[in-house]
Amino acid sequence: ASGLTASYGPLGFPLVLSPHDHNSNFDVIDQLCEWVASHEEWITEKLYIHGAVLFRGFTNALVTPSDFQQFALTLEPHLEKSYLGTSTRTVQEGTTYVHSASDYDGWR
Repeated sequence: ASGLTASYGPLGFPLVLSPHDHNSNFDVIDQLCEWVASHEEWITEKLYIHGAVLFRGFTNALVTPSDFQQFALTLEPHLEKSYLGTSTRTVQEGTTYVHSASDYDGWR
């Protein structure tokens, strides 16, 4: 995948995708989402092969809860709005699908 570094866990999974450097084409959320949308088949194929695809190190593009939500909706446009777990979750401001993962402040 152009502009990305791929690494694998010791048994070939999970697949970890990271930008080559912090001055990559993935510094802006729209660019990252555009790449994901145009490589949907490739990502799906890798998901089946490796069991998981982790996107790591995209800190310049994924800055806010809204950025994360945009990215998640690009990967899966039909996200569920309901949370069926037992721990308390709080929806993050300006989002529909991004919740806190604990009782701590949601976004630092």
